Amino acid sequence: MACASYLSRRDGRYYLQVRLGRTPARLLGKQLYRVSLRTSNYREARIRLSEHLGWIHRMNDSIDYVSLFQKNVRELEAYLQDPWPLSPERLQARQNYEELLKNLNRRAQAANCDPTMIEPDFIDLLNLFVRQNVDAESHLRQQEKVEAYERGRRETLHAQAHASVPKSFRRTRPAPTAASHHSVASHTSPQPAPAPAPVELENPERANVHAPANVSAGKSLRHYTSRDTSAARHSSNGPDKAPETSAD
Repeated sequence: MACASYLSRRDGRYYLQVRLGRTPARLLGKQLYRVSLRTSNYREARIRLSEHLGWIHRMNDSIDYVSLFQKNVRELEAYLQDPWPLSPERLQARQNYEELLKNLNRRAQAANCDPTMIEPDFIDLLNLFVRQNVDAESHLRQQEKVEAYERGRRETLHAQAHASVPKSFRRTRPAPTAASHHSVASHTSPQPAPAPAPVELENPERANVHAPANVSAGKSLRHYTSRDTSAARHSSNGPDKAPETSAD
């Protein structure tokens, strides 16, 4: 793991801060190299720091411009062999190294020291290195979008499964008072029908003798009708019919 002495913190963000050797300091025009690690997490900052220190130390060991660009060419060739896909920490270190190489190239040409006179493949390797970084960054951005979409989809499915209600829709109703509860119950609860009053009988025996009005009346009618019919039949066909007398 990288030494934390190369870390500095400013406004909650971590930076790589290292003193440059004589040759790169003279070419860059500054003694201190400082670059953001683009994180506020200490553990992540240490991981990103370890990705930077390799090419920083090799560049600081250069004794002149020739050795400086020769070491940078070897570093570029090593970076171009990175497997796909790149991790965010590796890509961040490559992008910072890319900016440093572009700055070195501009300053070397301004000082009449063309890097291609020292290493003819330097510019071609640098351009390929830049294209790799662009492709890797595009891939990581696309991956972040997919992860954000999947995360939102999982949260939506979880909310639908548990029928979660937003806080703004969770309205609490006031507790009903005793009077309001009684009035609501009187309007909504069905009232039971009153029980029929019991009938008191003065003479139970007479009550048993007399059948209901409709039944007794029917029986009495049939009884008298049958009696009258049989009497009429007997009077018309009976043996006591008087003989007829003939007139002399």
